[in-house]
Amino acid sequence: ASDPNKVAGLEAKLAELRMQQTTAERRNKELQQSLQQMQADFEQEKQQLRSQLADAERLAYQRQIEAASWEKQVKEKIQALQESDRALKALERERSEAEKGWQKGRDAQGQE
Repeated sequence: ASDPNKVAGLEAKLAELRMQQTTAERRNKELQQSLQQMQADFEQEKQQLRSQLADAERLAYQRQIEAASWEKQVKEKIQALQESDRALKALERERSEAEKGWQKGRDAQGQE
């Protein structure tokens, strides 16, 4: 029939293979759990980054609106200053002309 040593050797080899299979299954399960944790961490980080990006875009939009408002205010102030400057120059010309007229009037009175 069959050789008892050969049978014993095959049984030992089978036991070793079953142990290797159990170890491989355990390692595979550990790797799957690790992969699932990495995927969960990745998803969480991705959501955080999306949230930060949305916050940055919102802030940039607000800053853009503020800058446009400030630019408008500065332009309005410049325009008001230019109008005041023109009005002041016009008043200075009128005063200068009035002084010349008054001086001419005094000179004419002095010659009479």
